[in-house]
Amino acid sequence: MKKVLFTLFMAFGALTYTMANGVFLDQDTKTEIKAEELPEAVKLSVSESNYADWALDKVYKAVDSNTGADTYEIQVKNSDGQKIILVYDAEGKLLKEEEDY
Repeated sequence: MKKVLFTLFMAFGALTYTMANGVFLDQDTKTEIKAEELPEAVKLSVSESNYADWALDKVYKAVDSNTGADTYEIQVKNSDGQKIILVYDAEGKLLKEEEDY
């Protein structure tokens, strides 16, 4: 019974950690960067997206813990204060889009 409870506790902890990171990027490998440091393909994708006229709030570079590939998390904000998190791969493909609370 103790092993079952321990396993459930560990699984819940891992799920909570993943959900707390919002866009499933590992906080240990996530580094804030300047927008100018984004790959050109990512800049182009953002400029052609529905959020092209939103202000860039924060930009992060991360390494996907599963593949080792670079990913880019971009937090954008509109004039009403609504925030959206966009995650792109290095080729400019949108991987995830979600509202930031």
